[in-house]
Amino acid sequence: MRIIKNTFFVVYEPSGAYEILLSPNTYRRTMDLDTLLRSLEKIDVEYAELRYEKIVSENMEMNNGELENVFEGTDEGIGIRVFHAGGWGFTSITSLKMEDIVSAIEKAKRMAMSVSSRSPDRDVLAEDSGFRGAFKNINGRNPMEVSYEEKISDLREIDSILSVEKEIKMRNVRYYMNYSKKLLVNTVGSELSHEVIRTYLAISAMALSEGKRSSYRGRVGKIGGYEIMEDAFAEAEYVVEKTMNLLNASTVKGGRYPVVLDQELAGVFIHEAVGHACEADLVLSGQSILAGKIGERIGSELLTVYDDPTHNEGFGRIPFDDEGSEAKKKLLIEKGILRNYILSKETAAKLKMENNGGARAESFLHPPIVRMSNTYIAEGDMSFEELLEGISYGIYLKDSRGGQVDTATGTFMFNAQEAYEIVNGEIGKPLRDVSLSGSTLEILHGIEGVGKDFSMGIGFCGKGQTVPVGHGSPHIRVREAVVGGR
Repeated sequence: MRIIKNTFFVVYEPSGAYEILLSPNTYRRTMDLDTLLRSLEKIDVEYAELRYEKIVSENMEMNNGELENVFEGTDEGIGIRVFHAGGWGFTSITSLKMEDIVSAIEKAKRMAMSVSSRSPDRDVLAEDSGFRGAFKNINGRNPMEVSYEEKISDLREIDSILSVEKEIKMRNVRYYMNYSKKLLVNTVGSELSHEVIRTYLAISAMALSEGKRSSYRGRVGKIGGYEIMEDAFAEAEYVVEKTMNLLNASTVKGGRYPVVLDQELAGVFIHEAVGHACEADLVLSGQSILAGKIGERIGSELLTVYDDPTHNEGFGRIPFDDEGSEAKKKLLIEKGILRNYILSKETAAKLKMENNGGARAESFLHPPIVRMSNTYIAEGDMSFEELLEGISYGIYLKDSRGGQVDTATGTFMFNAQEAYEIVNGEIGKPLRDVSLSGSTLEILHGIEGVGKDFSMGIGFCGKGQTVPVGHGSPHIRVREAVVGGR
């Protein structure tokens, strides 16, 4: 078992000073906000930003009742980005000394000038008046104040729930906590702070019986505190139930069927197949089927899609993006019509659109890139029973076990965690090893029912960098899709 700890943290004072608390009684001033802003203004570039971040993360993992890893680590530093004559320069440092910060700013400027001298294009950035505010999303019981003994005891209790059935041969429980304190300033006047805690628990089980194998995974998570554990025990019981049910599930005959997708699978689909295709950097690079389609119908009039970093239930909730722009709710698709892309300062200028605060970075070690936050299908007005009506034979697919999407061609394939036959408008026998594939635009046009039972899922999105996101939807019904089995 490995334990790594680093205990200093950051305090932001309204007077405009950043201070590092080295011990309960010892303070040391490391940077003054006004001086820092003057330093940025003196370098004579079109745009510059400085993003300080301190991250504390905890990871605990238990496999088959054995605690394999306990990790707590702290990353702290500053990401500095400069834009000049169409070129970007980015550097990050872990030193908080003023002379090192100024040196890093100059280094980023030299990088930007080097890039711009090699670029035939001279891009500009979207106008931004700056954004100011202090934000805090820390609710409930602080996980950093919960003892390791209590956390390990809770993981053991979850593991004991998973082990009640003798057919379950593999069990895994992983706990994750991330505390982030972010301070951001830029040359257009943004002056921002944000403090947030995210907690997440993943639970999985695999069963074997008479040559049959099944598996299921569950997860709970939120922006908030350790009260996540209140839901974890019930989730573990749910994972056991589903794992055992799938042992005796039938396989499906591949073909084209009417399908109903649950909130989780529909949410993952809209994130992967639509959300990524709406990211403006992919649009500009020719890797999106939605390039050049603003104002065009791309789906059913029942379909409305948002990317909303302000959503109260969203795991990807943020008050501002990593360029210092206000995070805004974005209407991507309105009744089947493509209305907007997810944009950064640079991509908004290139596309001649208004920036909507869609640039995110994994940490101070990374430059911001265009990313989703909480992407979801808006609620409709149909009950689950109404979505099933009129289907003589179809497939009900639930949850996602992963898959692949090509945003350039619009093809996709997802594996469902579980599925059921739909027979004469009623849920039938369970199915296993079921996949959903097809063309994104065909599915969007084929939506013929949207439920009124919206829920938001949680996850992490990788795009060279990993960030927390939300994905959501009500149940939806699609006229026809390709369903595959063994």
